[in-house]
Amino acid sequence: MEVGEKRVKGGILRYEGEELLYLSDRTQVTRCSSPKGPGVVCKHATGAGATRRIEHERAVLEKLAGLPGIPRLAAYQSRRTLVLEDDGGAPPPAGPMPLPDLVRTAHALAGTLAAVHRAGVLHRDITPANVVLRSRAPTLLIDFDLAVTGAPEPGEGLVGTLGFLAPEQTGRTGLSIDRRTDLYGLGATLYALATGTPPVTGHDPLELMHATLVGTPAAPDLPPRLRDIIMRLLEKDPDQRY
Repeated sequence: MEVGEKRVKGGILRYEGEELLYLSDRTQVTRCSSPKGPGVVCKHATGAGATRRIEHERAVLEKLAGLPGIPRLAAYQSRRTLVLEDDGGAPPPAGPMPLPDLVRTAHALAGTLAAVHRAGVLHRDITPANVVLRSRAPTLLIDFDLAVTGAPEPGEGLVGTLGFLAPEQTGRTGLSIDRRTDLYGLGATLYALATGTPPVTGHDPLELMHATLVGTPAAPDLPPRLRDIIMRLLEKDPDQRY
């Protein structure tokens, strides 16, 4: 079997010559280049609800198909594997991003997020880990595992990544989750790209939760207009965001 050829085992799509990109107890993401054509990125789901999670994310990406900055589904799919066309690119580097790159990334992400919202989708987990930078194409917003269409179910509890989620995502404020929640995630991501650290930090989940609810991040050392935009996105009260 040549590098890049497909095989299916146990409902999960596998490729030869895979490069591991990400691994958790729920997800494995690999990249495979093929001498016969474009490479692919495969997201394998494991554990409880694996098939449901993949089918859900696939349905969301089908709804968003054609939007700039959204991953494209490959022609071949399988039950527990989401297969995406490999557009190249890499995650943001560690440490503060140079200002020109930050401005370009912010503009691209804001445009993509606006289009996602117009399509009736909430991402709910915007973090630097879910951003892919490309040198000759728009920045990609990835990982729609937690995305919802329409209003989220009430009483869902904590949703998202601590350090980047909005206060209302903790389930402790009684406030509803809407497009302004994603705007907070955008602000938190831009803050981290600008400074090299998330706007909310802590040594354990409880400390992170407390800081999310009541902590105030220091204003980043940026041109005033860009700094003010990011800090407004990070307002605790959704009514104070854009």
